[in-house]
Amino acid sequence: DTDGDGIDDNVDQCPSTQAGTDVDDVGCPVPVAIEVSIGLLSPQSGELSEFSESIERAANLAVNRMNEGQFAYNFTLNVEDSGCDAATAAASTQSLADSGVSGIIGPACDAATMSAMQVAAVEKIPLISYASTSPALSTAADDGYLWRVVASTAYEGIAAATWAQLAQISNAAVLAKNSTAEAPIAQAFIATAAAAGVQLCYTSFYSDDTTDFSSDVEAIKSAGCDGVFLVSEFADGSDIIEELNAQELLGEDGITVVGHGGIGDDAFTDEFENPGL
Repeated sequence: DTDGDGIDDNVDQCPSTQAGTDVDDVGCPVPVAIEVSIGLLSPQSGELSEFSESIERAANLAVNRMNEGQFAYNFTLNVEDSGCDAATAAASTQSLADSGVSGIIGPACDAATMSAMQVAAVEKIPLISYASTSPALSTAADDGYLWRVVASTAYEGIAAATWAQLAQISNAAVLAKNSTAEAPIAQAFIATAAAAGVQLCYTSFYSDDTTDFSSDVEAIKSAGCDGVFLVSEFADGSDIIEELNAQELLGEDGITVVGHGGIGDDAFTDEFENPGL
């Protein structure tokens, strides 16, 4: 090791390195790494806080992988709480921007992402959401700075329209909660189903506080619908299914019902006095 850099002469490709210089495995000077800070908006508070620890572990794993086997950059992670609300997300995004991050990962919640996007666009910092699914983000004015790695929930409506065709549903009814989360899914179903030749026998966008669906089910029964696309959450979804059963529309020869992801959980059965429904 003639130059004293810790690398034997037989593998040293830079044999005249000055003593004390940091070298790589073949004895050549390691370039000074460019520091790159990446922001992470994690829901440490709010309704998704139970997932924040896992989200942060995943992000740290990615940063560690990015640092492995290369010397040009040193990536670090700067974490801020985005909560699940617009105000917290905007303040945290501004804090990350002020700290000099090159890009931001997050937030998770739709409202938080919409708010963070506006700050990121002004600061000209890329924002990549890992969980926001709102269809509104697809057409939001982001000046080209917003990306997301999950699909819009509107695709659930397109998938359900495909289901209607495959199940040979000819007269489909749509019962959808009139909310920013559920309504776009129903609208996507209506447009896709109509384009595919599926007839819509009945459509209802009901308010959040609706608990009596007897008139809706009566209309579905009267119209001779053979399928129902249900865009609901737990409480209203169970009320609708129980009403369909009360009016004798369920059963082996009854109407075909499909729900969207809002009821896609085992806990949905706990809403029923008769879980067999």
